[in-house]
Amino acid sequence: MGHAWKQVDWSITNRLHEKGYLHNPVGKSKSVTLTEEGLAKSEALFKALFTKADESEK
Repeated sequence: MGHAWKQVDWSITNRLHEKGYLHNPVGKSKSVTLTEEGLAKSEALFKALFTKADESEK
């Protein structure tokens, strides 16, 4: 299970919740919990945006 700080606009967390990437973001907690789908999507996006492809993957 993944967690992220809730320091972004409410409209963003609500949209991510509606898409199924976050569990319900409403509450006093300072973090949100990612769903399995949200965690997989965040890992894929991180890999695509912040890592270099291996020569074998080209």
